[in-house]
Amino acid sequence: MGRRSTKTTKTGKFMNPTDQWRKEQRRKELKKNKKQRNAVREAVLRMKDPIVILKEIEEIETAESEAIAAATDSLPLPNEKGLLEKKRKLHSNLDRIIKYWQKEDPKKAHDVKQLILDSENKKRETTQLHDSYREARVSQTK
Repeated sequence: MGRRSTKTTKTGKFMNPTDQWRKEQRRKELKKNKKQRNAVREAVLRMKDPIVILKEIEEIETAESEAIAAATDSLPLPNEKGLLEKKRKLHSNLDRIIKYWQKEDPKKAHDVKQLILDSENKKRETTQLHDSYREARVSQTK
C-alpha cells in the first residue's frame, strides 16, 4: 500500500489547501511520535536485566515442576495458562534484549546468550533429577 498524495482525497477529489497543510502536519507528527516510541522502547530494553528475567523464568518452571510432582491425577495445573503466558512474555523480552544488544554491543549480547544457555542446562539437569525421583517413587510403590 503506497502513500497517498496529500493533494487529493480518497475519492480522487482535490483538497482544500488548508486541509492539505493539516494532512501534511499530521503525517510529520506521526513520524516524530514513531521515533519517540522507538527511543522509549530502547531505553526500557537497556534498563532490563536479563539475570532477573532468567530468575523469574526459573521460578515459574520450578513452580510448574513442583505442581506436576505433587499432582497424582491428570488434573490441570492451577493457573497453568497464566504461567505459560508469563513465561512466553519473559522469553520474548529476552529475545528483544538480545536483539538490542546485538546492535549496540555484540559482546554483551554474547554474554546474555551464554546466561540463557547456562539457565537451560540447569533446567535440563533439574528436569532429569525430578524424573529420576518420580521413577524411583513409582518403582517403590510397585
